Amino acid sequence: MRRLIILFLFAIPFLIFISCKKDPIGQNTGDAEWIKVISDTPARLPGKIRPDQDNNLYCSYNYTDYKADSSSALIKLDKNGKLIWRKEFTHFTIYDFLITDENRILMVSYSNGMITLTMDTNNVMFGSYPLRIISGDFRDLLGVKLFKNSAGNYMISGTVFYRKNGERVSMAFLIEINKEDGQKIWMQHYDFPEGPEITVTGCAEVDHGSGYIMIGSIQEKVPLISSFFLLRVNEFGDSLWTKVHETSSYTSTGPDSGTYHGYYCFTSDIISSADNNFYACAYNQKYNLPNINGLPAYSDDDNSARILKINADGEVIDYERLKHDFQNMAADLVLTTDGGLLIGFNPIRLVGTFYVGKQSSFIARLNPDLTVQSVSFIQNHYYDYLGSLCAMPDGHYAIQTMIQSFGNDHFYLEIIKTNKNGNF
Repeated sequence: MRRLIILFLFAIPFLIFISCKKDPIGQNTGDAEWIKVISDTPARLPGKIRPDQDNNLYCSYNYTDYKADSSSALIKLDKNGKLIWRKEFTHFTIYDFLITDENRILMVSYSNGMITLTMDTNNVMFGSYPLRIISGDFRDLLGVKLFKNSAGNYMISGTVFYRKNGERVSMAFLIEINKEDGQKIWMQHYDFPEGPEITVTGCAEVDHGSGYIMIGSIQEKVPLISSFFLLRVNEFGDSLWTKVHETSSYTSTGPDSGTYHGYYCFTSDIISSADNNFYACAYNQKYNLPNINGLPAYSDDDNSARILKINADGEVIDYERLKHDFQNMAADLVLTTDGGLLIGFNPIRLVGTFYVGKQSSFIARLNPDLTVQSVSFIQNHYYDYLGSLCAMPDGHYAIQTMIQSFGNDHFYLEIIKTNKNGNF
């Protein structure tokens, strides 16, 4: 009897493992067209998801983090969710990629102060572009976005962090690359006043060739206030203006008497709307000072995502707050066929690198006037994290998430193809 009990106990995790390995492709998954879990290779951070003209899907992910020496991978799924191939890259970080009109893959990476464009999965070099020479060490590159402008050339935007006089500082950059030969057309850098640390998270073209608008967060050292900024440049990358907005301005909750309030801001990508304005998101994390040890005491009183509608002059013309059961921030957003928005949200990490309680990513569909049409949670896993969304040529949408298995440190890539309403 004891032996049978032992065998039974060993059999339970095996049966659970088998059930979790089941591939739901071809099965009825409710409103989702299909769901695919890549469980044979652990991953750590999600990347981007992009379709080609034939409704195949490409997904990138990283094994460690977004450092220059990280390892990454790229997979291809057919329109039915079947895995076609997987390519792994050692010491190569895929920050962003796109599918060209010729159905080739163009990837952007970074190493030792150089932005690198690599064509296809054979590591064919498309071009390498040095960032401005700075006396100091390059540390990180964040917020990289790769997209095609109205002229068909490629744009790269982001932030580089480095050390200057012992201080961590940053600068934004924007590069235009010739689509034919990979030669740099122009490159511009944008230094902010001494002190603030910035992170570019998005960039979009303005009026089909009249320039670009960049969005990101800006962290002041004193006081402890983080805001979001908008940077407008012309078609040659020359700066036209910079506007800074405090997320606390877009709230119905005022500061309590006798308590200092700070706001820490995270931003999303910025995309064009159907009426030639722009959509973006900013997360507002509120904390109260002072605290027992002089450290911020985080509060969930006003921690919510702001969905912003912005005109070409950098003014917020409309906004909506969205908070669903817990603190959340927007990871990615796409324009829907009716001119509205599909936005992916993630819970905020409250303790170290782990979430507290049962908190899942969710998708919100918004009307063009920013009113909420629907909200759907993705999983009931202990941990899941949404990386990217995309609209597909067939009118459906695709979602890329990371899920955690049994509360351990192993994360797996999950791809969901929704119906045409964005439901899954």
